Amino acid sequence: MAVFTEIPSDELAGLSLIIAIWVSKILTIEELNVFGNFIVAVGSIILTIAAQEEALKTKMEEPEEDIKKQIKELEKKMNLMQERIGL
Repeated sequence: MAVFTEIPSDELAGLSLIIAIWVSKILTIEELNVFGNFIVAVGSIILTIAAQEEALKTKMEEPEEDIKKQIKELEKKMNLMQERIGL
């Protein structure tokens, strides 16, 4: 849902406020409690999924960065050895 990433934060907050007020006018107190808890549960699960995806992505990128770092170190050592033997 790329549409949410394109809305400015203040407009997104305003939209949330309008939806919350609208829903509060059509549901009973008991229904509001159930619906609110449901929305919180869905949000928590979405955040958990996003956090795990980010953690896995970072974990996958780390070995690549480590390998690049090791290659640079080896290149430095090779250059130093070549200088010492006069190549």
